[in-house]
Amino acid sequence: MRKIVLFAFMAAMAIPALLAGCNKVGGGGGGSSNDGGGGLDTGGGDALEDGYIAPNLCFDIACGGSHTIACKPDGTVWTWGRNQFGQLGLNTTDDSLIPKKVQGLAKVIAVAAGDNHSVALRDNGSVWTWGANYAGQLGVPIEDFALIPVQVNLLSKITEIACGANMTLALAEDGLVYSWGNDWFGDPSSSINSNTPKQIPNPPPYFFTAITASAKTFYALRDDGKLFGWGDVITPPNPLPPTAGLPVYPPTQINASVPIYSISCGNYFLAVISSGNKLYCRGLNNFGQLGNGTTVNGGFAELGDMEKTAMVACGNGFTIAVKLDGTFWGWGRNSYGMLLTSA
Repeated sequence: MRKIVLFAFMAAMAIPALLAGCNKVGGGGGGSSNDGGGGLDTGGGDALEDGYIAPNLCFDIACGGSHTIACKPDGTVWTWGRNQFGQLGLNTTDDSLIPKKVQGLAKVIAVAAGDNHSVALRDNGSVWTWGANYAGQLGVPIEDFALIPVQVNLLSKITEIACGANMTLALAEDGLVYSWGNDWFGDPSSSINSNTPKQIPNPPPYFFTAITASAKTFYALRDDGKLFGWGDVITPPNPLPPTAGLPVYPPTQINASVPIYSISCGNYFLAVISSGNKLYCRGLNNFGQLGNGTTVNGGFAELGDMEKTAMVACGNGFTIAVKLDGTFWGWGRNSYGMLLTSA
């Protein structure tokens, strides 16, 4: 086990006591890590002091621009990394190199993170946001930023959440997707910042079960297992978005060549979990975020060291995954301690 540093390509977490014993719980997709729903009887108490989340099971995890957010089966939310806009939800703008508990949230089942904002989904279907709001990405009429979680109105029966750089998306139980913030998906008519959730057109037969987003990219997994993308999507045969700047709208199908059960995308790269809990990544690799030991961009390829992956979350140039055995793994950019080690 070696220490994760900037440009570390594949290593277990250098501080195994942190977030020890985490595992995937629940199904579906949502947030940056695309996991939500379900529950678990942990059968005991937790250590809740700052800097420690164990021994327990991790329920969901998401990566933002330079911060990370996780929730536990007890409904608590923990954050670490950069915090200049209050994206850690700690009522301060101080960065944190250790996980700290977000106050004022209960019964959270999923989390998501944008460049500088965070989102939580409660078990009653309500959505809560905090951090930067300069594009309306919090979905509330607050200027600049919010240091603590605030509830998004006009939404109900939400089952999944996801974030782009400065936008937020929510999937309702009827398969409809709503967005707010700077949510441009290649449609010029929707390129206006807005703090009011609105529906993204997805007429039948598009019934979506999972969503993920980053920057100006949005992916949705359909109930038949097919993957669709909007905006600067990663389309075959090229592993990177179109260099001509021609975004995709309406949605186009992405041929992943493997069955997909969970999805997460970072800035111009994509990670999917397939059958057998195998992890595949493709796209931009300038920080080693594909985990293949290089900084060369690439197409879909399995990460041999990441068999039995339970969940995956992609951020801005970095990736965090949790295996079925409970170990946390991280690779790529680590400039603000997103990988739980010093930069």
